[in-house]
Amino acid sequence: MIFVHNLGNFDGFFIYKCLSNRFKPLEVSCLIDSHNRFIQITLEINKLKIVFKDSYIIFPVSLNDLCSILSLQGKTSIYKPEYHKITLFNKGNEKMLEEFK
Repeated sequence: MIFVHNLGNFDGFFIYKCLSNRFKPLEVSCLIDSHNRFIQITLEINKLKIVFKDSYIIFPVSLNDLCSILSLQGKTSIYKPEYHKITLFNKGNEKMLEEFK
């Protein structure tokens, strides 16, 4: 079982599309709620069964709060908007590029 924190509203679209393009229709199934959000995506091949579940449904808190509740470290660095700029790869930004990695 794999918990994905935003399966219903974001990650599920990519996971389901990828699995649906790669495997047979009977091997991939999903549960969707009344708001068309993924609750669960299942891949079942022979005796292998992989289930993706939305952890946000179980723990409706941010990932930072979830880590705090579970006494886990969480993020290893602070989010910086500069990480989304192509200038991150410019000469002179090697330190920030390392932080990003």
